[in-house]
Amino acid sequence: MATSFCFNNPCKYCLILTVDHSEAFLKTGGDLSIDYERLDTFPDFPQLKASTKDGCAFCGLLRASCQSHCSYGDPFARSTDGKKPFESIVQIYGAKITSVGGRRGMTTLQFSIRPIDSAYDSSSLTTIYFNLYCCNDSPATSQIKQPQPLPTALDPRNLQRITDWMEECKELHERCRLEKDPPYLPTRVIDVGPPDGSCDPRLYITHGITGVYAALSHCWGPSSKDQYKTLLSNIEHSLEGMPISELPQNFRDAIIVTRALGLRYLWIDSVCIIQDSEDDWKVEIRKMGRIYGTAHFVIAATSSSSSNSGFLVRGVRASVQMPLHSVNGSPLGQYCIRPQSRAGGGGWFQDIGMSPWNMRGWTLQERLLSRRVIHFTTEKIYFECCTTDSSEEGDITRDMPGELDTMMASLEFQHLLGLTKQISSMKEVNGYEAAARSAYNLWYTLVTMFSGRQLTFESDKFPAISGLAVEIGALLKDNYLFGLWLNDLVRGLLWQPNIINMSQGYPRVSKGGLRQAPSWSWAAYNGGVSYYSSELSGDSEGQSLRIIEVDPRTSGFTPPEMSAPAKLKVSGLLKQATIFRTGEIRGDKFRLVLDGETGGAWDNRVKINNEEVGDCSLDCRHPSSSGENVRLLKVMNSTQKNTVNYGVPVGLILEEVGEGVFQRVGLFNLDSTQESIFGDEQYQEITII
Repeated sequence: MATSFCFNNPCKYCLILTVDHSEAFLKTGGDLSIDYERLDTFPDFPQLKASTKDGCAFCGLLRASCQSHCSYGDPFARSTDGKKPFESIVQIYGAKITSVGGRRGMTTLQFSIRPIDSAYDSSSLTTIYFNLYCCNDSPATSQIKQPQPLPTALDPRNLQRITDWMEECKELHERCRLEKDPPYLPTRVIDVGPPDGSCDPRLYITHGITGVYAALSHCWGPSSKDQYKTLLSNIEHSLEGMPISELPQNFRDAIIVTRALGLRYLWIDSVCIIQDSEDDWKVEIRKMGRIYGTAHFVIAATSSSSSNSGFLVRGVRASVQMPLHSVNGSPLGQYCIRPQSRAGGGGWFQDIGMSPWNMRGWTLQERLLSRRVIHFTTEKIYFECCTTDSSEEGDITRDMPGELDTMMASLEFQHLLGLTKQISSMKEVNGYEAAARSAYNLWYTLVTMFSGRQLTFESDKFPAISGLAVEIGALLKDNYLFGLWLNDLVRGLLWQPNIINMSQGYPRVSKGGLRQAPSWSWAAYNGGVSYYSSELSGDSEGQSLRIIEVDPRTSGFTPPEMSAPAKLKVSGLLKQATIFRTGEIRGDKFRLVLDGETGGAWDNRVKINNEEVGDCSLDCRHPSSSGENVRLLKVMNSTQKNTVNYGVPVGLILEEVGEGVFQRVGLFNLDSTQESIFGDEQYQEITII
């Protein structure tokens, strides 16, 4: 992103920012508090405005950031005594210098802001961030090493970096190589034409020839009806030529990148698959693993939220050039301060993990099936392959901000690129049995990563993960059942809504929406799920439930809508119980307490004979405080392996919808002392739909 520079005459507050703090910073491990505190009035911030007029350019940046962040979501609009929010006196305090990337020194400056008027909730505060960059040829680079972002994504220096990354990856990374190079081209590709752009691109039918090509991974956008796409009615026109002026900006940018890096062919899903041909779509969707896996590289429009957004242009952002002095006052040169686009920006997790692109359902398999991905983000490019990560700034870290250290966030840092090759190597190294166990566990991780992502159409849920399912299925040679696997079905049943989604009250869509999925499949839940434990026992000792029959026995990787519910016939121990909502936090376990009667949470309890015996998580609703009658179906025993617990009494919560026919409504786990409650029960055969 290009920068407009302002030179600075620091005010009495900002003088602290001209002092070299590197020695103290090194002693703190990367989190140094500095003495900066002042008051001003929202929203005009007159003192910062006056200081800016007197020559302190940083006060101008600080004022603009305060106005932007304080206005966002009206965080100060909490007055209860009739005072207007803009009368609030604001404290700017809590200044810190932090680091993203251990070898880049001091990289980030942050401030906390809060209203101090007693009429406002003192917890109403926000944090603003600035990036610190070195100035070229300045002695200050010994303390502030982070280079300034380049003005354009395809700056010659970036093109050289990408070329170097590719060459190193191709020559030195064994995991990233193809068995056949060049590979067979996909059925159709876009011939982007010569590098000088003298010819328009055109759709090209490859007829099984080999070649080197790039692929685009991008967000279509909130509405796909206007998406540029190949149809039976326009394919002949596309084969003759596609005027670049008619293409969405993402497609234009991808063509520019492909040409700049010396490739002739580009694959884009909406162009290279005939979108209104069900036969063509079904054939090509099964080839996702090979299409993305054999692409020379994948262009990820990571910062782009729709096809028309583009990803190459970097806007202009104001930056202040700040003098830097040693503690004794001797000059050390200059460095630059620039507002950060968002909290944590400039790091891998925010730029990629929290990007619009990484929130979409289809992009998960596009990324994980690839060998090399070039990410175009708002401010920099990143490169990841099966072996390493890089950015235009050099070294990077996938560490995430501490406040984002959640289970879902941590999944972003599982390095799963080149998944096809990883899966094929499992069997070679470990043998089939161990490889199969690893593959099942991997599948549960992928479901967790995928299920919380966004899809424009719920009917895309199975197709959008089918490429990953095909690759894992090739190893397992197992029947695929609505997102689960027949030979590991007992463990596969133990999914639960993510706690991060529970407060949002997601409904179960199988009751009228997604007709491909029965209630016992995670795909029936419209929201993110996770697995109770992917390490639960896979043997008969640990498993209580017995699978008798599934009808249909296989669903295919893109199952059609069902005219009748899929039936799961099982034999298991059933217990009559009551589930009820406590509305409180019990014991030392974290439970989300919600207002209203929607969502699911672990503040629900289970009673048998009026005795509380365990917790439960519900798929689509809270029970009332007085309770609801349900059946508990035991799935896992409490077992030990080498004196370590590896299973607990856990199972499904069912509601009866017909004689001997049940529907899943949640998951329960018993308190450690309560497994004996199933001791007097006999195995029963039931059907779950």
